[in-house]
Amino acid sequence: MKRISLLLFVVSVLYFAGCTAAPERISLLNNISAMEKVSLFLEKMKESEATEPKLMAFISDSLMKVRNLSKTELKVNRFYPDYIKVESAIQDPEAPAGMVVAARIGGVKDVWMHRLYFKVIEEGNSLKLLPGGVSAGYVDPWIRSDLFIKE
Repeated sequence: MKRISLLLFVVSVLYFAGCTAAPERISLLNNISAMEKVSLFLEKMKESEATEPKLMAFISDSLMKVRNLSKTELKVNRFYPDYIKVESAIQDPEAPAGMVVAARIGGVKDVWMHRLYFKVIEEGNSLKLLPGGVSAGYVDPWIRSDLFIKE
């Protein structure tokens, strides 16, 4: 009887301790959210009327700050695809805090097809793209590109 009482007491204490513990911050970043972010970016990139500020909103602010760059002085390197297919997302093997998303884009009747790889990170309360490079006034929003691929 004493063992049962002691067991119930221990279980009760552990249960209530778990209920009152402060919840950890839940990460926004997972495979699905990373793929959705890339899909939104590619859809926006596809629009001919998409303005640079709309595209730059997807780019990491912290990276721009570290490199002492201004979003207003840069343009986003872009394609105008007729179709988009976000294929997969995996945890970045080099940086566990990020996801690498692969997407295929192409032109009419597969005249051209590219596979682009994006790095998605959590920055504050939102997900951002970590660009692969900045040169000649343009930001490459992808970290790698395989150009003119065959299916």
